[in-house]
Amino acid sequence: MKEISTVSQRIQGAACYLGDLRMTQSLKTSKPERRLRRVPVPARASIVFTVGYAGKTLAAFVGLLRRAGVKRVVDVRALPLSRRRGFSKSPLRAALQRAGIDYVHLKSAGNPYRRRKKDIMACLALYGAYLDRNPGVLLDLEKAIRGKASCLLCLEEQASACHRSIIVDRLLSRAPSTRVCHI
Repeated sequence: MKEISTVSQRIQGAACYLGDLRMTQSLKTSKPERRLRRVPVPARASIVFTVGYAGKTLAAFVGLLRRAGVKRVVDVRALPLSRRRGFSKSPLRAALQRAGIDYVHLKSAGNPYRRRKKDIMACLALYGAYLDRNPGVLLDLEKAIRGKASCLLCLEEQASACHRSIIVDRLLSRAPSTRVCHI
């Protein structure tokens, strides 16, 4: 499989690097292919997963994270509240802790333009401008994901329709050896 260059291609192609294994996954089905292929992963390369919890139960969500090898969830919602049972900050933190997964809420990485998601392109452009005006957000994100296989969490199932895609794009521009996988 050839290396995918842009963040939207990486996410839509969903090349997942799990240690020294690459697993390909389709976003349409959210089901990984059965074949795993060994590929070299540079020792210094880090991995960042992204996930949207829409349509998932808490148990299925935690299982997904564990199977992917996630060790830390970085919640990038401005308001870590949810109508979906178990996905508000406190119960989510407790469930992840029971599974041995760290939880970090990074309010500053939340999308202050989330109410404009009827026009997703405008919403994402505004979020990109927000990151330009607030470079400390990316520094905080880099600190939060350093040292452990980390996963950026938000609601939207499709990463390309979420501000996670902008975050990942910016992280990749700063650290091109980073591997990205939407799970």
